[in-house]
Amino acid sequence: MWGGDRFLFRHGFDRETDSLTLGAFDGRHMNAPTAPELLDQVRAALVDRDAGGRIVDVLTGHNLVYVEVETDDGTREAAVVYRPEGDLPDATGRDALAVAADAAKPSADRPLRAVGIGALNALSRPFVDWRSGGVMTPSTDSVDVIAMVGLFGPVLRTFDDVEVRVLERHPEEVSPPEDLPAGVDVTLHGPDAAPDAVPDADVLYVTGTTLLFGGIERYLDASPPGQLVVLVGATASLYPGPAFDAGVGVVAGAVVRDRAGVRAAIAGTNCQDDLHETGLEKVYASREGVDLSPLALE
Repeated sequence: MWGGDRFLFRHGFDRETDSLTLGAFDGRHMNAPTAPELLDQVRAALVDRDAGGRIVDVLTGHNLVYVEVETDDGTREAAVVYRPEGDLPDATGRDALAVAADAAKPSADRPLRAVGIGALNALSRPFVDWRSGGVMTPSTDSVDVIAMVGLFGPVLRTFDDVEVRVLERHPEEVSPPEDLPAGVDVTLHGPDAAPDAVPDADVLYVTGTTLLFGGIERYLDASPPGQLVVLVGATASLYPGPAFDAGVGVVAGAVVRDRAGVRAAIAGTNCQDDLHETGLEKVYASREGVDLSPLALE
């Protein structure tokens, strides 16, 4: 069964001369960058903006990794990313961009990539005017079909009268909540189903963990011109220019507003949703001119 808002930068950003702007974007997503390529593009954009610093803290939580960076001007920024299996590298004291460069190599393992993404996200925060709010509620007026990369189980309970095609790396290992509203039709598919599941969806949500586990290019390549693509999750809280260049319309992440509170919560057993009560704020940025009408923005 397949059937415009501005993105703002700081620190003297010049839209006319920045090579990462969307001036040449023509709506085609073919040959989208892989996760390592996208991460390296973010790193390069931060280098161009004289961002830099050293990693001063890495904490492994139950579900998330906390990475704190002291920037070159002496301020502290922190970020959280999804925690993969395996032991995290000892990155404390290392140059944040150097760790990010290592993490962007195709050969990087997932624990290293997680720390590198955390460093990029922390360094990105001063360069993005994030808007407060969530993006996971579709508009009931204009959305009938959603393609969702990654099962956002709790979010499904808030949907109404919509078909949701969930693409998972291992669909046989997950299942949607049993107490879904009557009008929500959820089906599970593997990544190979993207060419059939994605094109006629009104919205494509892509989990930020595709930056960690890979595969983001598969979904962006399947997305047709004009479809709203939302890259979402704490792991996706990075400088969004390269993602916008690749066809993403909205990057929605989470900014650490209270480092001590978030760090303490991650040291416990809190999940990402719990952390929003302790200093982790849902935020988003949108590509200039993108149609946000499919979203019921908070």
